[in-house]
Amino acid sequence: MDFLCYTVKMKTKLTLDEKIRLLNGVGSWSTYDANGKLPVIKMSDGPHGLRKQDEEKYSDINDSKISTCFPTASCLASSWNRETLALVAKTIGEEAVAEKVDIVLGCGMNIKRSPLCGRNFEYFAEDPYLAGELAVNYVKGLQSTGTGASIKHFAANNQEKRRQTSDSIIDERALREIYLYAFEKAVKESSPATVMESYNKLNGEYVSRSHRLLQEILREEWGFQGAVISDWGAAINIAECIKGGLDLAMPDSFGFHTEELKKALAEGRLTEADIDRAVENIVRLAKRLKPDFFDEGARTSDGAGREAGRTSPTDSANVSHQAEGISPELFAKAHDIARKAACDSAVLLKNDGILPIRTPESHTGSPTSETDKASEEAGSPSVGSHTSETDKASEEAGSPSVGCPTSDAHKEGEADDKAGASKPELIIIGEMAQKIRYQGGGSSHISTAPIKDAIKAFSDKGFKVLYQQGYSEKLATEIDATQRDDTKADKPASSRKAEELAQAALKLCQKAAADNIPVLFFCGLTDKFEGEGFDRDRLDIPAQQLSLLNRIIKTGCPVIAVTFSGSPISMPFVKDVKAILHMYLAGEASAEACADLITGEVNPSGKLAETFPLRGEDVPSAPWFAKETDTVEYRESIFVGYRYYESFKIPVLFEFGYGLSYSSFEYSDLKVTPPDANQKVTVTFTVKNTGSLKGSEIAQIYVLPPDSGIIRSKIELKGFEKVELEAGQSKQVSITLDNRSFSIYSPERKDFVIPEGEYTIAAAASVKDIRLTATVQLTGLSLDSQKKDFPSYFPKAEGADDSTQGYSSPKGTFDVPHDEFERLYGLGFSGKRSIPEHKTPQKGSFTLENSISSMAESSRFSRFFMRTFEKIIYFQNRDKEKDDPAVKISIQAVKENPLESLISTSNGQISAKLLKFIVKRSNGRKGPENRK
Repeated sequence: MDFLCYTVKMKTKLTLDEKIRLLNGVGSWSTYDANGKLPVIKMSDGPHGLRKQDEEKYSDINDSKISTCFPTASCLASSWNRETLALVAKTIGEEAVAEKVDIVLGCGMNIKRSPLCGRNFEYFAEDPYLAGELAVNYVKGLQSTGTGASIKHFAANNQEKRRQTSDSIIDERALREIYLYAFEKAVKESSPATVMESYNKLNGEYVSRSHRLLQEILREEWGFQGAVISDWGAAINIAECIKGGLDLAMPDSFGFHTEELKKALAEGRLTEADIDRAVENIVRLAKRLKPDFFDEGARTSDGAGREAGRTSPTDSANVSHQAEGISPELFAKAHDIARKAACDSAVLLKNDGILPIRTPESHTGSPTSETDKASEEAGSPSVGSHTSETDKASEEAGSPSVGCPTSDAHKEGEADDKAGASKPELIIIGEMAQKIRYQGGGSSHISTAPIKDAIKAFSDKGFKVLYQQGYSEKLATEIDATQRDDTKADKPASSRKAEELAQAALKLCQKAAADNIPVLFFCGLTDKFEGEGFDRDRLDIPAQQLSLLNRIIKTGCPVIAVTFSGSPISMPFVKDVKAILHMYLAGEASAEACADLITGEVNPSGKLAETFPLRGEDVPSAPWFAKETDTVEYRESIFVGYRYYESFKIPVLFEFGYGLSYSSFEYSDLKVTPPDANQKVTVTFTVKNTGSLKGSEIAQIYVLPPDSGIIRSKIELKGFEKVELEAGQSKQVSITLDNRSFSIYSPERKDFVIPEGEYTIAAAASVKDIRLTATVQLTGLSLDSQKKDFPSYFPKAEGADDSTQGYSSPKGTFDVPHDEFERLYGLGFSGKRSIPEHKTPQKGSFTLENSISSMAESSRFSRFFMRTFEKIIYFQNRDKEKDDPAVKISIQAVKENPLESLISTSNGQISAKLLKFIVKRSNGRKGPENRK
């Protein structure tokens, strides 16, 4: 049957009540089946693995089914490898199919405005072109399995603080060129099944209600044909959301949204045509993901039909799954892919020649195949094994589990066997070697089978590993708590224990200094420092780790820092260590990948998809990021990441696109074709591996526009290719640049335009390491200079008076006056477009759209309930520490989310009736119900 005919027919068969109910989820993860008339669509969190839960547990979001944990987006982006992104996503899709999941909520693709955003590990890059390219390939790979993608979070969701009430104030050029571009690219080139709108407001309006963003730009301008779904709990004022362009509000509101929609229809604030528009998009989504349901032969006599083997949940029924599960074979394959992706993505930031560390077992070629074969023949667990039987066999044999080594087994000298004396020694220091942080916290947390730690991974390579813990996060937390308590003057037991750990590590490092044994120091951010729901407040790694590392360096031993984080960190030790391998959050195979890279079985090839700044205050958004206000001004405009550092000549720790290899690469023969009628040019050049090892080079193409007097970055990424080369091999690279590669968005013309002039095309190894250049003359528009009206957005000319020309700040902080930004913000709009002011809600004006923390500023009753909610959450999580990420995200949600969102996100534990009572009592006599 023709789909459109079926859709029209279905709309006549659905009752109005069924259509209204279809616009809200059932339970945490499913859509409504309209009493059997439509198939159920089942969803699961992602995006670096399958976080499948039958029902969301508000007190424990980490309780999900076991699946494969792949590297996070921040890690995968460093691969700059389209094929790797597609393969990882395809494998996630295969696990989704096995678990009967129809939509995976991913990929995350927001721009990294600040390295302090707590959720940056879920996002790709600070550059929109790179983020868009990677997202396109992720979506294509995932959807090749028949699983739908949900690109998120649309749009301008760039901080976690006050994420459900913050208002991102962005000028039109920055919005179009930086914050919407990757989404535009993904929509046009990969046709995602759904787009997930974000929590925040954008330029004064909740994204979930924005007709301009959801209808005019996403659907009419970009041609999006899928469904728009809300982030979980983001649909505030559901009638306005549906009118604005939202199709499906998630999760279940337990009747609240249904009643609100009926009320809006009755009052004329919403029409049935508005309902039908959203219903048609949901039916179209169902047809795309469940085509068999709509086949005539699969339908029942009443024309409704059901999928064989599927249940159809109603309002009161829980979602059940039948004959599902990831097979051991798929687990093994997925683990191997996760390992290779981690190897492809890790970034070698420094190497004074100490790496690679060769062993008798070291070999070139596949990082897994031969090693796994040898392990299996020897009777030890396979690298790719992901089954509980493996761990059971290890325990029965009396050896520690792959993922849970006993500390005694790894103490100095105690892990030796009779053959141990012939093994090369390697010293490993750091709790993170044994408790590797391989993923982020929050809604993307994946439950995995036991994983291998670094001690085991390097032992498997043939090393005699000497291990000391060195530091303890638990002890550090206890020490911090004691230091905050002025009543405890004595040195606590936790401090003494911490020093004992440090001394044991230092003793081992003194041996390393005497015998010239390499020391791997594992360090970085734990999930208490970055995660969904909260932002970081500094770039530093934990003080206890840094202190120990500095003491180790003073012993004179050769130190290799192996670092873990979801985003940039400061590295004051960079000059004092021999090498730095940044693993990011590399997934469940982190330890094996680390061993593959350190030993040279795999040649590092990752490059940074974001800048590592020297200081937090050097970040262009620093003055306006995550402050105590809902109004978040993006005064830095287009100058995000390297666009700022390169344009204003700000020194950085490691630049965008930077990464080392055990090989070296040479660029030559750059050629650029003349622009065709559409201003498209083709760039070709040759890359040669001049080293002695097989390796991969990420060749980057940047465009340097002419100085035409308009606000513009001095350099922009517009193309890249990852080239694998044998030692001595050369390959020609060809990259096409379309007219968007040279254009900017004109708010006045409401379109992208090309400023005329001579453009420089650069082939580069990083944004700072330009190898070859050529020029091309483009025809276009002659635009008026903006230097006089917007002096802060132009670098100060050398020798110019600070008071008369250009950007100047004694501290190096990007400083843009409010009035100047407001003028920029108003370009392209008739009259004056003013920046919305943050106003704390006052007693008497409270509604369900306010957060309880904002109400608590002027309401004692709200403060009481806020404390009550906090106590309930802490009690529900009494087996966890208060700074556990799962606890922090729950506390943040209760305090900062609009009250209305708590109805859905609490899984019905907090009712609309209770929240309305809180609002009424908090308003007191000033409330609207008491006014005459």
